[in-house]
Amino acid sequence: DDEGFDLFTLNAAHRLFDPRRASLWFQMHRPGSGEGHIDDPDHVAWLKEWAGCPVLMLEKYGSVPSSVAFPLDNVTADCGPGRHFYASSIDFMVAYALYQRYSEIHLYGVDMLGPQYQAAKHSLGYYLGVARGRGVAVATTEECSMLRHTHIYGYERAPDSKLVKHLEG
Repeated sequence: DDEGFDLFTLNAAHRLFDPRRASLWFQMHRPGSGEGHIDDPDHVAWLKEWAGCPVLMLEKYGSVPSSVAFPLDNVTADCGPGRHFYASSIDFMVAYALYQRYSEIHLYGVDMLGPQYQAAKHSLGYYLGVARGRGVAVATTEECSMLRHTHIYGYERAPDSKLVKHLEG
């Protein structure tokens, strides 16, 4: 909660902390999709009344005065391999930070551990790699599975490896 950082957040995080701290909100789900709380009446009512910071959305919605259309073509031209490499809202957040030329990106609350995140890990790994390649500092928490692995391939044994157990007999 360092005031020196811009805080990007998403979806219904206004239920988790004081939303006035946010610099930019992301709600990258199409109404009617059932994803990201976009169809939750309480969240929709909050979006309609929210005026604390811009809300990046798929498009500008007249019913959400703070909404701003995500600049997909510009962001993708700047750092993406194509329009079909956004697998989660976090991808949009990191790509937007790169587009805006942030020098540091910190990921908090992004663990990517469940099976539902397997596809999203690949695209997020790409955007974090672009960040590192551009000299952008990337910080994660211990809970985040991005930018780390359980062991160094070839040099260390994989924990709980079936092959290692078999070879050791």
